[in-house]
Amino acid sequence: MILLGAGASVPLGLPTMQELTDVAIGKVSEFDRKLGDAIIKKLGLAGMKPDFEAVYTILEALTQPNKAIIEAGPFAAYLLSSKEDLKPRTEVEPVLRELRRLVYEKCKIERDSISKLIHLYDHLFASTNVLEWDNVNLHDGNPGKIRVSDRIVTTNYDMALELYFQYTEKPFHDGFEPTKNPLIKQFTPYQLRSIRNMPWLWKLHGSIWQFWSHGRIIKTIEDPRNLTLPIDIEREMMIYPNKEKPILQDPYFTTYAAFKLEPWFRLVVVGYSFRDDPVNTAIADNMDWNPEARILIIDPRANEVRKELPDRLLTYSGRIESLEVKFEKDRLELDIANWLGSHHQIWANVHQELLQRNAFTQRIKL
Repeated sequence: MILLGAGASVPLGLPTMQELTDVAIGKVSEFDRKLGDAIIKKLGLAGMKPDFEAVYTILEALTQPNKAIIEAGPFAAYLLSSKEDLKPRTEVEPVLRELRRLVYEKCKIERDSISKLIHLYDHLFASTNVLEWDNVNLHDGNPGKIRVSDRIVTTNYDMALELYFQYTEKPFHDGFEPTKNPLIKQFTPYQLRSIRNMPWLWKLHGSIWQFWSHGRIIKTIEDPRNLTLPIDIEREMMIYPNKEKPILQDPYFTTYAAFKLEPWFRLVVVGYSFRDDPVNTAIADNMDWNPEARILIIDPRANEVRKELPDRLLTYSGRIESLEVKFEKDRLELDIANWLGSHHQIWANVHQELLQRNAFTQRIKL
């Protein structure tokens, strides 16, 4: 399985989390310098970094403080000094809207980046095109083969992966089906893990072309502002980068559940910071029940990311390796291929033994 975080899109001209954070703090300071300074200072006192997620979470909490306190828990209520702290700061709402617009604008893939996009993912998928396991019973009861690159999960909002499959004319399945309108697809969750013979793509946080429209979740085939026919859109369907994510709502819940239930032996993590609790939980759960699962972290600061893993994943540090690669270099695919190749025969032997165990075989059938 491949997990792509924000860093994986950097070669396509999209900003890093730090760059997005700098712009966000600048927007807040333009609105209210004291507020911007207070956010940075108080996060620092708690030993937290003033990243985009933290800034957005604080601003959203200021607009709905009572809801934020309830979601944060009893200790947050204990820290209240007076009821004045629960007074909504509605004047902050324009800043939130500006940050949402910023996310949308910064996540666009420019047309002159398409060739680089195709090159990047061609090599990434070719490098990870090593068998995870074969001759196993898939979800429909038939034997088959599953490769690392057959399962792709991402927390990114951008449309890089969809555009890659579209321009290369390669089939893939993301839980959306064509409709009578050729410009849009509709979310059909029951098929998320049932389609065979093509890669699966799970967008855990939605995307910039995903919307709620007349009681259904849709995805446009290109930027809705450039469509030849107008699309009636009620609201965007994205989980904005705040701590209190609506993971129990569709399409996020169904997509997350598909990711969480899918077993894997190798997880290739590219540019993901391990800051999303539900995603980390799904990864740790797989590491729990599958003692042969291994993780490769690919990042310019991969060794540091590995040291800063959440506690539950740190317990598996012996099964996690790191590979420091600058994403803009074309050697990325060679390094991945070399790493996977060096481990493939060892894992193949372990997998064969593991597949003979009834407990594991039964798990695959679920």
